Amino acid sequence: MSAESGSRDVRIIQSFVWAASLGAALVGVPVLLGHPGVLAPHLGIPEVHTALGLLCGGLALGLLHPTAPGRLRWRLGMGCAGILFLLGAATLLHHFSGLEPHALRLLPWEHETPARVPDASAAGTAFCFLLIGGALLLLGQGMEGAARWTDLFVLPALITTLLAFNGYFHDALLLLPPHFLQQTGMGLPASAALVLLCLGLLCARPDQGLMVHITQDTLGGFLARRLVPVTLLGPPLFGALLKVLVSYGHLDASMKIPLFATMASVSGVGLVLLSTTALDRIDTERRLASARADRERNLLRTVVDNAPVGILFVDAETQEVQANSAFQSLVGHPLRPGGGQRQFLGHLRHPDGRPVAPEEFPTCRGLRGQTVSPEEYVIVQPDRQLPVLTSAAPVHESSGPVRGVIVTLQDITARRELERLREEYVGLVSHDLRNPLQLITLRAGLLQRKLQEKALPSEAALAEALLQNTQQMSGMVEELLESCRLEAHQVELHREPTDIRHFLEAVLDRDIAPDARERLRLETAAPVSHILMDVHRMERVMVNLLTNALKYSRPATPVVVHLEQTGPWVEVSVTDQGVGLSAESVTHLFEKYYRTREGRSSDGMGLGLGLYISKLIVEAHGGAIRVESTPGQGTTFTFTLPRLVGGAEPAQRPAH
Repeated sequence: MSAESGSRDVRIIQSFVWAASLGAALVGVPVLLGHPGVLAPHLGIPEVHTALGLLCGGLALGLLHPTAPGRLRWRLGMGCAGILFLLGAATLLHHFSGLEPHALRLLPWEHETPARVPDASAAGTAFCFLLIGGALLLLGQGMEGAARWTDLFVLPALITTLLAFNGYFHDALLLLPPHFLQQTGMGLPASAALVLLCLGLLCARPDQGLMVHITQDTLGGFLARRLVPVTLLGPPLFGALLKVLVSYGHLDASMKIPLFATMASVSGVGLVLLSTTALDRIDTERRLASARADRERNLLRTVVDNAPVGILFVDAETQEVQANSAFQSLVGHPLRPGGGQRQFLGHLRHPDGRPVAPEEFPTCRGLRGQTVSPEEYVIVQPDRQLPVLTSAAPVHESSGPVRGVIVTLQDITARRELERLREEYVGLVSHDLRNPLQLITLRAGLLQRKLQEKALPSEAALAEALLQNTQQMSGMVEELLESCRLEAHQVELHREPTDIRHFLEAVLDRDIAPDARERLRLETAAPVSHILMDVHRMERVMVNLLTNALKYSRPATPVVVHLEQTGPWVEVSVTDQGVGLSAESVTHLFEKYYRTREGRSSDGMGLGLGLYISKLIVEAHGGAIRVESTPGQGTTFTFTLPRLVGGAEPAQRPAH
C-alpha cells in the first residue's frame, strides 16, 4: 500500500467517525423534541432515556474525536459521556432492584404505539450505555494504553447491539409482547444508533487499539480493509433484504434461513477468492519489484566492479566487508567478507610512515556517522608503496540509524607523477629560462648605453626595444613561475599584522603613475581591523586590479577603491566606469590563461595569468575574490580577507 492510499484510508475512517456521531445523535432528537412519529413506529420508538443517551453519546463522540480537543470542547464531551454512563448505571440499578423507573422520566409527554417499550430504558440498552459511556470517558482521558481498555468496553456493547440488530431482520427477536426485545426495549433505530457509536469509537483513534490492524501499512492491514467491512455489514444488509421481500410477499418466510445460509456460504467463498486475488496481485507486484531490484542490483554491481577506484562497504552490525576488484587490487590480496577490516588496515600508513590506528581510518569515522573528506594514505606492499586518496560516507537506514559505510580508495600515483613533472617544469622555467633572460636583459641594457654614448640614436632605439621585450618576457616567466608555485602550494606566505587602510594608501601612492593617480579615490566606511597578510603578494593583487581598472575604463573617469569591515571579514572593492564585461567573461575571468576579447586586442603579449594569480593569492590568505559587471557601465572586483582578532590566527573561509 502506498503512503497516499494509506492516508486516504485514514481520512475515510475519520470521516466515518463524524458521520457515526451525527447519525446516533439524530436518532434521539425527534423523541426529545416530542416528535417520535418521525421514526417508523413499527421499528420500535426509543424511550426518552434512550433518546437522551443516544444524543449524549453522539455529541460526546463528535466532541472528543480530535486527538487534542480544546478545553471547552473537552469539558462538554466529557460531560455528555458522563451523562450517558450515569443513564446506563441508573437504569441497570432500577432494572435489577425492581424499582419503578418513573422518577427517571425527563420529558413530560407520552406516546402510545403498538411498539411502545416500557417506561424504563431496557436492560440491554442500559448495558450498552454503561459500556459506551465508559469507553468515551477513557477516550477523553487520552492516557497511554487507554485504547486497549476502550476496545474492551466497546466490543461487548457491539456484540449486544449486533445481536438485536440482526435478530430483528431474522424474526429471532420481536418487538411485540411477549418476546425478548419487548423487555429489552432495543428497537431497530436504537440498535442501529448504538452500532454506529460502537464503530465510531473503534475508529476514533485509527492508529491505536484494534484499528491498528486495519490501518497499518502491511499485508494484514490490506486484507483487513477489504474483508472487515464486508463481513460486518454483509449479514445485516442481506437480512434486511430478506425482511423486505417477505414483508411484500415476494418470498416465503420459511426460505429466509436457507437463503441466508446459502448466501453465507457463497459470501465466504467470495471472500476467500477476494483474498486470493489480492494476494496474487501483491505477489505479482512483489515479483516485479524483486525483478527490478535484481536488475538494479546487477547494474550497481557491474558499475562498482568496473569502477576505476576501489570501493568498500563495511556493515555496521556484522562488520562484514564487500570490496570490488579495484579495492582488492590496491590492497594487494583478496578480501573475505567475514575477515573484517584487519585484512587491509595493517597495510596502511600515514604519508609520514606512521601506522594507521583503526579509529583513525575513515571506515570507523563513517560508522560513527561522519562524512570523511578525501585524505591521503600509503599502502605498504612488499614490492612497493602506493599513495592513495581515501574518503568515506555513512549509509543510513530509512529510519535513520547507520547501516554501514562506503569507502573509496583512489590510486594517486599518476597524480604524484604529474606533480613531479610540474616541479621539473618549474625548475626548467626557473633555471633554464629565467637565468638566460636576465643575462639578455643585462647585455641589452649595456648595449643601449654604449650606443647612446656613441650618438647612434637609431641603433639605441632598437636596443631599447630589445630591452623592453626582454623585460616583458621575464615578467611573463615570473608570472608562470608564480602560478605554478601557488598551484603546488609551494609558496610560503610571510604574513604580518597590517593596517589595511595604510597599505592601500601606500599602494596608490607608490605603484600608480602620477598622471593616473588623480583618478583614484579611496573610501572607508568605518575603522577597519588589521589583517594578517603577506604585504608583497597582496600588493601584487591590488596593482593588478588597479591597472586593469585604469586600462579598461574611460579616460578621466574615477576609479573607486572601497574598504569596509563586514563581520569577521574585511572587504576591498575596486570599481571602474569602463566598458564592462560580458556574462561569459565574468564566468571564466579567473580561469588560467583566460583573456577577454578586449584584453586580447589591447595587449597581445599577456598570458592571462594576472587575475588567476590574484585569485590564488587571496585564497591562500583564506579569502575569496569575485567580480560583478554590467556591460557599458563598469566593473567591480571585490576580495575579502579574514580580519585579525586579538592577535590570533584568523579563521579560514569555509569552502563553497
